[in-house]
Amino acid sequence: MRLFLSSYKIGDHGDKLHQLVGENKKVAMIINAQDYKIPVERKEKSNEEKADLVRVGFEPFEVDLRDFFDSPIQVEDLKGAGLVWVRGGNVFVLRMAMLLSGFDSLLVDSLQKELFAYGGYSAAGCVLSPSLIGYDIVDDPTMTKRAYNLEPNYNGLSVINYTFEPHYKSEHPESADIDKEIEKLDKLGLPYKTLRDGQAIIVDGEKEELVG
Repeated sequence: MRLFLSSYKIGDHGDKLHQLVGENKKVAMIINAQDYKIPVERKEKSNEEKADLVRVGFEPFEVDLRDFFDSPIQVEDLKGAGLVWVRGGNVFVLRMAMLLSGFDSLLVDSLQKELFAYGGYSAAGCVLSPSLIGYDIVDDPTMTKRAYNLEPNYNGLSVINYTFEPHYKSEHPESADIDKEIEKLDKLGLPYKTLRDGQAIIVDGEKEELVG
């Protein structure tokens, strides 16, 4: 399993991401955490993400999970990408898009088989947690109603065995509410790991390291 879970964007760790991914620079980019926004705003976020990936030497193309709500996504739909990169946004919207498209099952299976590396930031790491409990302090779970007219799903993918907490003690507008999330997790006795913006957790097989 290969993971690059950043607090915010790629930051200064483009070299680390390249090392994790290897020679295949094709990137299947997923922006569905932004599906609750109007199309023009979503398109802006997609363009920004593409530019950021190109800046560090990757070849991104977007895979819109909404295209697979009627027919589950297959590995072939990722067009041989060496990296799946997921942009941050609303974790409940992202989780629902993964569920409706079948990408959640595909991702868990493919990571075990190491068919590609998985990277992203903020919600991209949060959705891998065992549960989405606590994230409703920062992200509005009712955005799944706006995006897909469905109630939110609080089940995480359990790819990691702790709650991923980005933007901790950072100059990010959500940082103050992250402290509230952590208070809730402490009361519930749920394990978590905090990351400041500029930090990333890298998992390569059995090895896990915090960089930044």
